[in-house]
Amino acid sequence: MSKYKINYIIAFVLFLVSFVVYALTVQPSVPFWDCGEFIAVSYSLGVPHPPGAPFFIILGRIATLLPIAENIAKRVNLISAFVSALTVMFLYLITVRLILRWKPEPRTLVDKLAVYGAPIVGALTLAFSDTFWFNAVEAEVYATSLFLMSFAIWLGMVWFEKADKIESDRLILLIAYVIGLSIGVHLLSILTIFTLALIVYFRFRERIDLKSFTIMGVIAVGIFFLIYKVIIFWIPSMLDDMPAVPLIIAIAVSYGIYYAYQHRKRILFTFLMGVFLVFLGYTTYALIIIRAIPGIITSGSSFVKSLDKIFLSRFAYKEHAPFVSTISPDTLPSYSPIKVTSPRRSLTI
Repeated sequence: MSKYKINYIIAFVLFLVSFVVYALTVQPSVPFWDCGEFIAVSYSLGVPHPPGAPFFIILGRIATLLPIAENIAKRVNLISAFVSALTVMFLYLITVRLILRWKPEPRTLVDKLAVYGAPIVGALTLAFSDTFWFNAVEAEVYATSLFLMSFAIWLGMVWFEKADKIESDRLILLIAYVIGLSIGVHLLSILTIFTLALIVYFRFRERIDLKSFTIMGVIAVGIFFLIYKVIIFWIPSMLDDMPAVPLIIAIAVSYGIYYAYQHRKRILFTFLMGVFLVFLGYTTYALIIIRAIPGIITSGSSFVKSLDKIFLSRFAYKEHAPFVSTISPDTLPSYSPIKVTSPRRSLTI
């Protein structure tokens, strides 16, 4: 049996074991904290607290339509169980690929235990650690965020092995789309950019030297800035006051993709298509615009401006110094009264 077949059989068994345990221990109804809110808005396609997590809400809505549990809450909770089991599987696959860079051909029993046994221990340790297991059985965004992060890193490891082929660019584009989707779950997911940058760096460099490593760091920070500041915050903020600017950017990127494709500019084409796919994944935030009740997050301002300045930037959460209590009537932020109409749909959990 080939090493690849053994590898994927073990990965599937780890997924199956993890999912069965999570499914047996999943919350049968509504857990504490934000979970009840996420379950309710998944059922109604509503708007949760900032910054929204629209892609998670879409997944939750799909889960509510599937007859996989006796009530709505448990169906949404099972999303976390499923994606957490996938995360365990991807952690195993990532670790195996890392070890195979050191032991490319495991022949003896000791080598096979190192290549396959150590990743099994690592994956199961994650699977049954307290925090991870806790998030795997409730309707929260953290499990889905970790899944998308692990999936993107695994795709990066696959690209590492196939980078000499031009077809490997498809993996980079898929990674870009996954990062775009992850914005609609939890913004922490975009930190995978730095891990992926290291994967790219060590694909072309055997040893670290200060100059090349600094250049890699500057490029990684630039890509992070492009996604986090420009795509997530600046472009939505321009839609209200300067709608022509995003239009010009869209036309320029579209022409750049066409030009790069026609003239076979591989790096330019991959970069611009990656930017486009990140933004395409980010468009899950259209759910917030479409489903929000007028006035519920805008406080009387323009909706698009409020999406950036109030919703995405978490304006409602006041900053405070760590280790210093700020819970007092004087420090609580003031809000304008919001009139919320009664919902048209009812939810029984």
